[in-house]
Amino acid sequence: MKARNIYLFIVCALFVLQCKSGGNKVVSGQSDTITKENTSNITYLLPSPDEVLSEIISEKMSINPQLVNPRTNAAYYLDRKPMAMNLGVYIADFAYLNLNNNKTNALEYFNLIRDLSQKLNIYGIFNESFFTRVQNNLMNNDSLSLIASDMYSHLSGVLANSNRLEDYAQISTGALIESLYLSALSIPDYKNYSIVVKRLFQQKMLLENYYEFASQFKGDKDVASALSQLDSIKVIFDLAGKKSKETTVTKDKKNHLIINGGEEVNSNEMTFIKFVKSISKVRQNIIQY
Repeated sequence: MKARNIYLFIVCALFVLQCKSGGNKVVSGQSDTITKENTSNITYLLPSPDEVLSEIISEKMSINPQLVNPRTNAAYYLDRKPMAMNLGVYIADFAYLNLNNNKTNALEYFNLIRDLSQKLNIYGIFNESFFTRVQNNLMNNDSLSLIASDMYSHLSGVLANSNRLEDYAQISTGALIESLYLSALSIPDYKNYSIVVKRLFQQKMLLENYYEFASQFKGDKDVASALSQLDSIKVIFDLAGKKSKETTVTKDKKNHLIINGGEEVNSNEMTFIKFVKSISKVRQNIIQY
């Protein structure tokens, strides 16, 4: 697992503990105090869909644009809950399409994300300069990946600063489910891609930390409904189980830390098949109208 995501998990856990205690807690290396009222670190609660997808999907895997939620579905999401959940879905779709060489669909999904955000009264993100930035980088994978990550971070920040963490919980639930769905459905088979499947199930910690964070707002019926979508996924992740190895920390020639060992996820073909069925059903419940 990438060191950056390990750091994100640590910050996430500290944020959850802080919200439960009701006091102020400062994360080492961060200048901002983490509270519900001052949540400049909200973007650390969940890696962007781009980061989740790139953590799992390898360069040897094919991207299938047919897997994303059709743009035409957006016109049928009229209530706040399906709009919020599917805004998250479309953000993950945008990140997934950026992995493909043909970026035409990515631009179309960016426009769709902007429109849905405005319907949810989320402003201050998609100005003309941001749109131009997307257009100018359609052939640059690295730049578009950064744009996708920045877009999610800015969205999270806007919702945090306007005290709309319930909306954030719904949007990021849709983004997380879609990221896991796209990753799982992009794996051709277990036999030849068992290492990729293992990376998929390593998102167990991410799901658990995010679920604990979002559960703080389950008094909101829409958040509670969104969380219920994750329950069956959590069960499958638990089936995968975990095994512990001795953790070792070393440095490479460039003095970078290399962390090995710790908890690793066990996976097998049967559990993977169950996961594909479960995530497909959950995702269908979100995108249907």
